[in-house]
Amino acid sequence: EFYEYFNLNKNDVEEYSQNLFEEAQKAPIVPDKMDNGFTRSVSGTWSWRDGVICVSDSYTSFLNHGHAGIVAAAPHYYSTIEANPNIGVQVVRGDWPSRFKLRVYQAGVISTSVAQDQKAAKKAASFLTKPYSLLSTLTTTDTFYCSQLVWAAYYYTAGVNLNKSDNDIGGAIAVHPGEFVKNSKTLITYRNR
Repeated sequence: EFYEYFNLNKNDVEEYSQNLFEEAQKAPIVPDKMDNGFTRSVSGTWSWRDGVICVSDSYTSFLNHGHAGIVAAAPHYYSTIEANPNIGVQVVRGDWPSRFKLRVYQAGVISTSVAQDQKAAKKAASFLTKPYSLLSTLTTTDTFYCSQLVWAAYYYTAGVNLNKSDNDIGGAIAVHPGEFVKNSKTLITYRNR
């Protein structure tokens, strides 16, 4: 149903996902810096800085689709805000290297400030309890899939569009988790392997 709805070819989606994550594996780990050159947090290790984007190379039985979330702001310490199937938008405690056995990345948005990143984290939290739907469109705010939630958090607070136009497979306008780690608007600040 998913493929028919978006007029997608499963092989195209698999190839796109694979390419994003392969390129992200080769990308350098860089300091978490803003446009003005100031460093926001440590790099090369897991960060709990508000608004950091988290991505995992996650599989289900039918697709390497990845998973995305955003480091939460207070009062949700040591947590991420995520949209998950059958649960919806929720607070999930714990770092991703402990939770996921596959590749895990963190990325910072280059053009934002620490205050904007915190606003993005709070925006994501404002959607708590909204239901999950893989068929959500980017601008829908009644339902979310994981990467759409992260996209919305930055788009509606800082005006940063993290969607890459090269992912519009079959005419579907969607954002893939791998786009957050292979994007000219972000820098990879952490990779677990």
